[in-house]
Amino acid sequence: HTSSYYSYELALAVYEDMIPSALFLFALIIASFHVTASSFSAQEVQIYIRPTKICCEMAKREIEVEAKFHIENVEEIEQRLVKLGAKRQSVQSFTDSYFDSVDPCITLRDYWLRYRKCNVKGLGAWQLKKPAVYETTATEIDRQTSVYEEVEGIRAVEEALAVLDLNNGESKSIIANNDMELNATVRKLVAKHGLVSFAEFSTRRTGWVVDNSFADVDASCPTHVPSLKVDLDGTDFGHSVGEIEAIVSDEDNIQDARKIICVLMKALGVFENSQDGNPAEGKLHVYMRTRRPEHYQACVDAGCL
Repeated sequence: HTSSYYSYELALAVYEDMIPSALFLFALIIASFHVTASSFSAQEVQIYIRPTKICCEMAKREIEVEAKFHIENVEEIEQRLVKLGAKRQSVQSFTDSYFDSVDPCITLRDYWLRYRKCNVKGLGAWQLKKPAVYETTATEIDRQTSVYEEVEGIRAVEEALAVLDLNNGESKSIIANNDMELNATVRKLVAKHGLVSFAEFSTRRTGWVVDNSFADVDASCPTHVPSLKVDLDGTDFGHSVGEIEAIVSDEDNIQDARKIICVLMKALGVFENSQDGNPAEGKLHVYMRTRRPEHYQACVDAGCL
């Protein structure tokens, strides 16, 4: 099953305890008859085996290294991006809903479960950010960046419920014919286990892509991090923030990603504009601090914010 929202990108996730290798190969054969787009990348098209009604989705590990920065003059930042050879990739709007138990447990472990809905297409996806395990140091680079592993789809809800020890394998038996049915079923699972939305807000995002050629002047800068994403966000509750992100697949590349992010921050003139020497606050941080102060303080006390 494909749609323009997924840009014909392919991502498979297979539960090995449910689907034998032979059936998985059969799934790929069946899928080849459904995916007819002239070009697509192997990242985000979901494949459904309709005769058996088994939903497949192969998890690809992604470690997200990012740094946030204050936006004081968005036009000035965009001009600097253009001078660095960046290309504006998209302008989009979406709404995020974050979930936890009534007595917060998931967020206090630095796990962040959200449902992100695209406002134009009306489609959405479950996503979970969880702390990545890696060695770190108290350098300025480390203070300016954060590192999370991101998972999507059923697995995101699965891992969030596992924090509460409530999953019991239920998500692995989910049957769905399409994305809408899948999301409705997962929402019922979330509600059944008492997860509620504690934050919801909309964002208008301008997305840019910068390749690593901007760092050629710095001989010590890593070149195997091929590109960086720069997002300039404005929210419906008045907060604006910028974010630079690199995606790596293993812990060995985290420090290199952090370094090239900080080089780009300096090139954009945003490295030193943090308040009191601290990184800029993200959208959810500000929302919680101003609208969910008790939950926010509990996360601060737990070392998650």
